[in-house]
Amino acid sequence: MNPTTPQEIAREAVKLLAARRLPPTPDHFQAAYHEVAGTRPLQPFPLAQLRQIAQGLPERTPAQARFKALFNRAVARHSWEDLEKVLVQHLGSTAAPLTDPPSATAVPRAAPPSGEAPAGPATSAGGEAPIQPEIA
Repeated sequence: MNPTTPQEIAREAVKLLAARRLPPTPDHFQAAYHEVAGTRPLQPFPLAQLRQIAQGLPERTPAQARFKALFNRAVARHSWEDLEKVLVQHLGSTAAPLTDPPSATAVPRAAPPSGEAPAGPATSAGGEAPIQPEIA
């Protein structure tokens, strides 16, 4: 007989914990409950991490301020759908690729004095250093 009600599933989950000699901690019970029910546990919403990201978002332009407000609203609502819409809309409106191939707009740097390593990547005309992919 497959358990169908929440009470039956919980009872079977406790039996499973006892059979495995696991203490009935919340994490163990949750894992056993979902195993018996054949479901997956919900992932918690990373509220603290997203609030930390929101604090670092710039507000120098009206578009940035609007994006930050919408981002904060989506985070406050714990809404993945709203967060996705805000990110897709904002990134679609900026339409700048994350990594640009070298172009004629790059500002060349002067060669470092002999024996010294270069200070870093050349900056673009906008003054921002291009993002370099990490090589493992």
